[in-house]
Amino acid sequence: MKALGELEYRLAFVAPPDYTPVESQSARAGASGIAVSLTMGQRAKVTVLDFDGKPVPGCYVWVARLDSDGNAINAGRNWDGSNQTGSDGTLILRGLLADELYNLTVHTPGGREDLKRIERKKWKPGDETLRFVRAYSITGSVVDQHGKPVVGARVQHRKVGSKDWTGWAQTDKKGAFKMDQLESGSYDLRASSGRMGMITSAQPGVEPAEQPGVVRARAGAKGVKLTVDLGQRLVVTLRGGKAGDQQRRTASLRPLEGGSVLQGTWKSSAKIEFQGLQEGKKYALWVGGLDDGRYAALESVDTSGGELGVETEAGGVIEGKLKLPAGVSVQGLHVSAGNRHGQTATARVDIAAGTFRLEGLPHDSTWSLSAIGWQQGGTQYRGSGSGTTGGTVTIELKKR
Repeated sequence: MKALGELEYRLAFVAPPDYTPVESQSARAGASGIAVSLTMGQRAKVTVLDFDGKPVPGCYVWVARLDSDGNAINAGRNWDGSNQTGSDGTLILRGLLADELYNLTVHTPGGREDLKRIERKKWKPGDETLRFVRAYSITGSVVDQHGKPVVGARVQHRKVGSKDWTGWAQTDKKGAFKMDQLESGSYDLRASSGRMGMITSAQPGVEPAEQPGVVRARAGAKGVKLTVDLGQRLVVTLRGGKAGDQQRRTASLRPLEGGSVLQGTWKSSAKIEFQGLQEGKKYALWVGGLDDGRYAALESVDTSGGELGVETEAGGVIEGKLKLPAGVSVQGLHVSAGNRHGQTATARVDIAAGTFRLEGLPHDSTWSLSAIGWQQGGTQYRGSGSGTTGGTVTIELKKR
């Protein structure tokens, strides 16, 4: 390799198909005599059949070796230049380590939505025949309490009897959704738009489940119509200030009697929309990250009118330093803060100087700070601290 700068490089090697993967190496420009050792791997013949026992061509087969902690590595290697089954439903996997364990996944070919993806955990290399089971889908739409399609709603599902919600689908611009790769049987469904909304009615072929806001449908159901109540809407207009950059600005309504915090949607630099408010419930408003170090806060908001004008105030700052271990440099740094009132803020960070500045904070308030730094390879450094508006804070970051 020529025309390299005087830097240290990470060299990645692609072994021939019959050989096991090769670990990358570090080397400085000008190095010579770098040796790469190749090891002949094991072959395994995988045969894929459908639920009727017929060969399935065109299946993508992916394997990922597991490390000592059970984490998948080398995911998606393209074995022998192609990782698709042939016309006879077979594929030869090469370059496998005989004594290692893998996660093996067989994806269904295009046009075969009736097949459920095969996932084999801790697979030991060897010739094997794998058989698809039949897959089902549930299709339908989500509308609000006024009958209008809900775009971007999240519809979750779980198999009846399971505690975990294992899959989800998002509605399109017409409010339609489709959940596929389902096994036979009945599923619980729930729908929401962000943190807002709860199913209030559903039809056809859907029955209520034991939990409020959850309904039940059989795999294969089509045209399921879910109605969700998205609650009340409130539009807040800022006076005397406008939003800063998207990374730092924040707007929220916190229920005074407890419950989920509602995040606002910025319609413009001075206008915020909240959806999902409950009638008669009181909320505390927080808007931070505004230009010129300003903020807006109200201890109790009157939401009955649907619109609200709010004056912004000049806030204080917290400045600080970030201390990394000696000799460590990071690609990025992020500092955030929160207080007991549910107010949050994101700092401006100078990576080169190792400093940060939180702006637009209410005076005489105490904040808990959290910092994270990351390197290109994924290594993270974290730290925390606390401070009062107008003060300074030093956060020491340690490797995690």
